[in-house]
Amino acid sequence: MIKGISAQLPERWKLKIGGKGAERKSSSGGSYRLPVKWPFMRICRNERDEEGNFIVDEDITKDVGSEMFDWKDKAEKVRASGPRLIGPIALIYNDPDLNLFTAYRRYDGRSWACKGNGVDATQINQQDPEGEPEKIECPCKHLTGKKPTCKPTGIFSFLLPDAPLQGVVKFRTTSYNSIRSIMGGMELVRSLSRGRLVGIPFHLRLNETQAQVQGKVQTIYYVSLECHDTMKEMWSKVLDYTKNEAAHLVEIEHAEASARKQIAMDVDIIEDVDGDPDVQEYYPEYEEAGDGSVVDKKTGELVDAKLEEKKTPTFPIKPKTAKAPEPEPEPEPEPEPEPEEEEAPATIDIGDGGLI
Repeated sequence: MIKGISAQLPERWKLKIGGKGAERKSSSGGSYRLPVKWPFMRICRNERDEEGNFIVDEDITKDVGSEMFDWKDKAEKVRASGPRLIGPIALIYNDPDLNLFTAYRRYDGRSWACKGNGVDATQINQQDPEGEPEKIECPCKHLTGKKPTCKPTGIFSFLLPDAPLQGVVKFRTTSYNSIRSIMGGMELVRSLSRGRLVGIPFHLRLNETQAQVQGKVQTIYYVSLECHDTMKEMWSKVLDYTKNEAAHLVEIEHAEASARKQIAMDVDIIEDVDGDPDVQEYYPEYEEAGDGSVVDKKTGELVDAKLEEKKTPTFPIKPKTAKAPEPEPEPEPEPEPEPEEEEAPATIDIGDGGLI
């Protein structure tokens, strides 16, 4: 076996709560795509449609989704629906850090510029980009300043028990709320189950709440992890697992050791399964400001005036099909977030080519 190479979990689906919006023109003549958030979740395949969004796996989403949410226009007509609860899902490891990878990340264009853990960080040397990265303290001004360009990144991997074992589902986010809620859900169950997470059924819920951000009330969506078992049911399962686990203990420890090696190598944070990074979706070059204007994050240039609401919404009239893959620059995570902590624009792309 080649030293330094560890197994990587095959990614078959993605859990998405947002995507890319309509293409817009900048004042410099270029184009950009603002990320948009959805008020529900979708299980997507790795293939993209002609607009660059991941194609929804309608069958899987229907099978594991519940608590359907109807997205209505101003005339109260339902234009799109989706689940706010996904499950049951199964965790792969008993160690929470192996199920949910977290790190601080800063990007320069489509390439990472710095990565850290809150204590130490590694950043690209500005004077010698091709040389050895330099070590710095973490956090720094890029995370704590007035306009932070560094964000927390979380990649949560899980299985769908009733789906074919073709790979895992991954949910990527840069929301503090989602990261803390998923980690808190694992810790709550783990503290009551003698350290066990494997074999216990969980659910993922999309939560909606109001928060004041920079003096303005905004709608925030975040994902949380829940266990719907009672304590008595959970303890009964743990007891059964404990009786039968001795024969498999070595295999479990080996799997977790391999996963720790993979995290140490940091191989799963930027590059997507098809080599196509979603840095642009998670860390867009253009970002909507608090007043609705669109700003080039690199230059500070105002590239678009405040978004105006369209009076006549349009909606898809035919299904989308996957387009042939195109070569992309290298360098996963998909980081850019479903903009869970940004205010929804007045005009919203429902992800199927339509607007609300």
